[in-house]
Amino acid sequence: MRVGARVLAVVLLLGTGCDGGGGGSDAGTARDAGGTPTTRMVTGLTSCSVALPGYYYLGAALPITGPLPVGEGMEKAILTALTNINDNGGIDGHSVGLVTCDSACDGTAARAALTELAGAELVSGVVGCGCSGATIPASEVAIAQGIVMISPSATSPAITDIVDDGWLNRTAPSDALQGKIMAAIANREGLTDVFVINRDDPYGNGLRDVFIENFEFLGGTTDFVTYSEDTAGFADTVIAAAEADGAPGVFMISFTTDGAAIAQTAISRGFDPGVWMFPDGLRDNSFVEAVGNDAFLEGAFGTIPASPTGANFATFSARFTELWGEGPGPFGANAYDAAMLIAISMALGDPENRTSVRDNLRNTSTGTVVNPEQWDVFLGAASAGMVNYEGAAGPVDLDENGEPVSNVEEWTITSGAIQTAGCWTPDATPCP
Repeated sequence: MRVGARVLAVVLLLGTGCDGGGGGSDAGTARDAGGTPTTRMVTGLTSCSVALPGYYYLGAALPITGPLPVGEGMEKAILTALTNINDNGGIDGHSVGLVTCDSACDGTAARAALTELAGAELVSGVVGCGCSGATIPASEVAIAQGIVMISPSATSPAITDIVDDGWLNRTAPSDALQGKIMAAIANREGLTDVFVINRDDPYGNGLRDVFIENFEFLGGTTDFVTYSEDTAGFADTVIAAAEADGAPGVFMISFTTDGAAIAQTAISRGFDPGVWMFPDGLRDNSFVEAVGNDAFLEGAFGTIPASPTGANFATFSARFTELWGEGPGPFGANAYDAAMLIAISMALGDPENRTSVRDNLRNTSTGTVVNPEQWDVFLGAASAGMVNYEGAAGPVDLDENGEPVSNVEEWTITSGAIQTAGCWTPDATPCP
C-alpha cells in the first residue's frame, strides 16, 4: 500500500470504528449495535491490496507505475470521495472501502487487475483504468464478468465503439474532441503540413487518426510514424523520420517518459521543426523537467480536456488539499467523480448487485442536484431513485456511450512553465 493511502485509511478508521481488512473471515472484527460487522475482509487478493477497509467496496485499477504514473494522485482523489461518504452515513449505514491495483498503463497488467477485482465478490464497481491501452483490454474482462468500469482518463476514440452493454464508462471526454481542436489550432497557427509521431497504442493511434482527418479536411497535409517505447532506438528512429519529412510542425503523441526521450534525442541531433504540438499526455511538469531544456520547449502548444474550474472544483480541491497537503494532480477530479458515480449508483439500488450498479449509472443526471462533498444531500434525495450529480471536473451526464461532453483547454509552454492559453467548445469554436 502507498504511504498516503495508509495515512488516510488510519484517519478514516479512527472516525468510523473500522478495524482493518485484506483477507480471511470477519471473526473478531468490530460490530455495530445490531451485531453487523463494521468492515468485511476482501479475500483472494494477490497483486491488489486493500487501501481502505470497509463494508462495501469500490475497486481501483490505476497507473501507479509505468509511462504515465499518475495513479497515486487518482487514488487519493477516490479516498477523498470515500471520506465524505463515510463521514456522512456511508451506504445503508455501512462504510465504503477501496481495493487498489496497479494497472501500470499496460494491457496485460490491467487485465490481471480487472480479473482480480471482478473475482473479489465484495467489489461492486471499478474506477479505472488510467490509460486507453490498459482500459480497452481490461474492459473485455469487465464486460465478460459483469462489473462496471469508469475510467477517469482513458480518452481513445476507440472506446466509444466498444459494445459494452453499459459496463464501460468514462469521466474524461474522447480524443475525438481533442484531435478536432488540435487540428483547428494548427490551422489557426498557419500550419499547412504537420508530421505526427505517436505511440503505437489505442491512445496514440486514435488521437492521430482524428487529428489527421480533421487537419486534412481543413486543407493541411500530414504524414506520421508510430513507435513502441520497448523497441531499442525508437527515439532516433522517429526523429530521423521527422527530419526526412521536413514538416514545419510536429505533433508528438506520447507519455512523459517516452516523450522526454524523443525530445532529448531531437535536441542531441539538433532537430527543431519550428513548432511542437503536444497532447494531454504531456501536460505535466515532470515532462518539462525531464526534457531539461526550456528554450527547446518554448512556444510549444497542446490540448487537454478542459481543466476543472468553478465552485465544484474549488470544493473538491480544498478538501483534497486539506487531507493530503497538496493540490490534486492530472485527472484527479475525474477520478473523484468516477468514485462518486459508482457510490451513488450502489446506493440507489442493491449495493452488491453489479447489474443494479450498472443500471443506476443512468439515474445520476436527473433530479436533485448533488455536488462534490454533498453525500448528505444525496442521502436526503436518494428515495426518489435518481439524482443529478454535478462533478468536480464538470458536468458528468453520461451519454448513451457512457461518456461526458467537455470543453478542451489549449495550453502552452513559456519559460519552462505550462500555462493555459485558451478554451475551445466541442464544435471547435472559442469558449464564450
